[in-house]
Amino acid sequence: MWATGNITGNRSRGDSAHLRDEACNQAMDDSEISDQPLEPPGSHQGRCARLIVDVIDTTRSAQQSRSSYLKSMLAQAGDLLGVHGEIRIKLVHDDEMSHAHQQYKGIPSTTDVLTFDLRDDHPTPPPENPVLDTDLLVCVDQAQRQATARGIDLQRELLLYSIHGLLHCLNYDDTSTEKAQAMHAKEDQLLIKLGVGATFTLNSINTEESEC
Repeated sequence: MWATGNITGNRSRGDSAHLRDEACNQAMDDSEISDQPLEPPGSHQGRCARLIVDVIDTTRSAQQSRSSYLKSMLAQAGDLLGVHGEIRIKLVHDDEMSHAHQQYKGIPSTTDVLTFDLRDDHPTPPPENPVLDTDLLVCVDQAQRQATARGIDLQRELLLYSIHGLLHCLNYDDTSTEKAQAMHAKEDQLLIKLGVGATFTLNSINTEESEC
């Protein structure tokens, strides 16, 4: 199972604004990223109901093409799920992830992905076309270890983690074996539709119980 946390509303709005600032600053130096200003979640609904994805790579180990890949593929996953709004993905090393894992989950170790759902309301079931406001913290070191174990490339593993975080915002969770199976099946279903292929099921080492 995943060693993944879904933290609903525990991350401050100030933290989220800081991530938006990081995304803007990185975009200034990124020739492949549009120079259009970031819009607040939902502000684009009248024009284009699509998920806006920003990638902040603090590790500088993920190639620019990988960041572009994550942005494009997760936006397409959002299309398939009928969601829009904004997701900010921050790529970090083990040390920063371990610190966040301790701070938000009380667990002193690294993990794959932490999801911060910043919406004020979390209706169950979610509305037909939910507007997201989400921060994802994704560990590149853990992704590299898992990608090696699966025999796949890093960007595919990072996409799997990002989709996992996205699904947490749609009331999927992996707190039991049954729920985890449903969530991972949905991940692979989306990855197949995206042309990537089933990915979670490639790994036979996911035998630990989930933390969330």
